[in-house]
Order: sequence, then structure tokens, then C-alpha cells
Amino acid sequence: MLLTGILFFDAIRKWVTEDQNSKNINSIEAEQANIKFAKQFLCCWDFGLVKESDVDDLQCTVGSNMTTLLQVRRPSATATRDREARLAAPRQRTLSTLTNVALHANTQTPLSPLCSHMCRPSG
Repeated sequence: MLLTGILFFDAIRKWVTEDQNSKNINSIEAEQANIKFAKQFLCCWDFGLVKESDVDDLQCTVGSNMTTLLQVRRPSATATRDREARLAAPRQRTLSTLTNVALHANTQTPLSPLCSHMCRPSG
């Protein structure tokens, strides 16, 4: 059972990688023809679709192609950061998390006696 699960997830990983590579190759070929966006975004709709499921599938495919092309086109923001910016990001996240926890703890403390007073059975 474990081996079947491992093989299943390995096949999924390979399929996703192959699909990503296929999309990258298609986008490079379209870019070389200088009609990348016109072909894939402006002329991508099939008006002969009748079934709602086919329309949903085409919308997902077009959205996936757009996302892939835009990711290939621009470098990630983290790749262009210098050493100081890479070290500053975790410090900022830690500081904001600690501030958030402190604010929540500070606002809950005055409310605790009020809530316990209201929840006491009268009698």
C-alpha cells in the first residue's frame, strides 16, 4: 500500500513537471513568432462550446496558460533581493507576529474578568 502511494505521488510529480515544461516550450515558441499574447489570450476562446463543463475546462486552461506565461516572463521578487533584504524579511515577520500576539493578549486581559462575571450562575 505504501509503495503504491509513493509511486502514485511520483507519477503525479513527473506529470506536473512535464506539463510545466510543455507550457514553457509552447510559450517560448509563441514568443518567437511574436504573437504570444494575441494568439493565446485574444483568440483563445472557442465559441462552439455548448456544454458548461467544457466551458469551465477551457476557462481553467486559459487561466493556467496566462499564469504560466506571466511567471516565465518576469523574475521572482525574491531572486533580485540583496543579502540585507533577505535577512530583513524574517525579522519583519517575527516582529509583526510578536506585535500581533502582544496586542491580542493585551486586549483579552481586561475582558476576562468581565466574561467570567457574566457567565457566573446567579442564585
